[in-house]
Amino acid sequence: TRTIAQVVSDLRKGGTNAYPSLNPSTLLAKNSWEPSLEIDGRKVAPLAGISKATTVFCNESGEFIVYESDRYGFNNSDKIWDAGEIDIAALGDSFVHGMCVPREKNMPGVLAQKFPNTLNLGMSGNQSLLELAILLEYLSVIKPKIVVWGFYENDLKYLQNERQSPLLMRYLE
Repeated sequence: TRTIAQVVSDLRKGGTNAYPSLNPSTLLAKNSWEPSLEIDGRKVAPLAGISKATTVFCNESGEFIVYESDRYGFNNSDKIWDAGEIDIAALGDSFVHGMCVPREKNMPGVLAQKFPNTLNLGMSGNQSLLELAILLEYLSVIKPKIVVWGFYENDLKYLQNERQSPLLMRYLE
């Protein structure tokens, strides 16, 4: 019955530096889809959560899903980035991220049982252009053997919102 904020607070009281799950689309939406973060004078958009952090995700079954994010803020063990060749890279929204299920039971986790070098680049709340950004920013470098892009029809409804961002629209070029 606790809230995410209460779980984060309890973990911090116990010495764990925990954070609530951050959804990049929510951070962009609060700024009318225009990122407020700049690096070297260029606008940048967040594509994942906080890196190497204890992340309090969600609770639908009576137990909160808490995971350690990887070096880029995704729901992976960090060692996947040192694995060399990636067999499967999965991207998408909450279904891929693993909304309210343990890592080993989300879609990429189940694929990893047969293909151990499976990378989860899903982020809850992401939509088509943010997912395209992840594909271009990460997968163009990693070059996995197979890409699984989880798509849900509501992504088309939100595409109109993402199109308000000149930064995200550049990914279509």
